[in-house]
Amino acid sequence: GVKLCVPNDIEMDGRWRTAIRRRLRRIAMYNRHNLGIPGPRLKVKSIYSVRDFQRWPDTQILGILRDPHEAVTSIRERGGHGEGEARHRWTRAVEVMHRILQETPERFRVVDFDRLVTEAEPTMRGLCSWLDVAYDPAVIGGETPHYRLTGIDPEKAGNRGEGRFDHPVFDDTPGLREKYRALVAAAAPSGEAAAA
Repeated sequence: GVKLCVPNDIEMDGRWRTAIRRRLRRIAMYNRHNLGIPGPRLKVKSIYSVRDFQRWPDTQILGILRDPHEAVTSIRERGGHGEGEARHRWTRAVEVMHRILQETPERFRVVDFDRLVTEAEPTMRGLCSWLDVAYDPAVIGGETPHYRLTGIDPEKAGNRGEGRFDHPVFDDTPGLREKYRALVAAAAPSGEAAAA
């Protein structure tokens, strides 16, 4: 699997930036392997787009959907970004996930972040089944030093229910609330989605 965050690591379509990233990566790889030049270590973003993943056969895409209250705060505090950048990143991720849901729903799964951290085992068992891989307890174990965590922290869940739809980010972009609602519905277990 590949972990890429929209929009800072990957975008829906390949643009001129993708071509530049591809060339920079090739130059860095050539320098490292053939000339022994180690750096500079630039954080090269994905040379592929979501479109590329959609075109490849047997590719499955997983989107993790987080409440905007927690997501925007996390982007600001952990990433050191301003409010505008944090809102942009969350908005763009929702827009891209909604587009994938519309275009290739059979190859896309949305997971609600709250459910992932509060019901980790059943959520991961379901995802492993969808991916056609055997479940192993290691997928929910282990340390994440980057986040200074020793395991999954259920306290990270927002648990806002309908309150998740009242963030000011929805005032910035027309239609965003409806796209987010569609993704929340897609992330719900089948019984809950039928009842909603």
